[in-house]
Amino acid sequence: MELNATFFGNEFVTVCKQPQARRSYKGGVSVGVGHVPFDIGALQNSIRLARKGKKQVTVYIGSNVVRYARHLQYGNFAGRWSNRPNRHKGFVQRIVAYELAPHLAKKLRAKVIVS
Repeated sequence: MELNATFFGNEFVTVCKQPQARRSYKGGVSVGVGHVPFDIGALQNSIRLARKGKKQVTVYIGSNVVRYARHLQYGNFAGRWSNRPNRHKGFVQRIVAYELAPHLAKKLRAKVIVS
């Protein structure tokens, strides 16, 4: 096992694809324990490793069909014409801190610090 960018990118995708990584706020009710936005599964299924390398990796979240991934990550409100706060805002950082870090700590048997 070589600890390079491809390894960490693959682990990120693996963590995101797990069923327990899902979280939905549909109807204002929080369902799930993870942080990957999930109502129908399109966004979770769109997460993939696009480019691999030893020092750099590109992970795509979203696609031509799932165009709302950027809005969920950065938008202040849920939907275009809503005044409800976007509870998914910053979901990528939460995945790294609360799902990927514990996963890596267990897999590598080491302390993982996210800063």
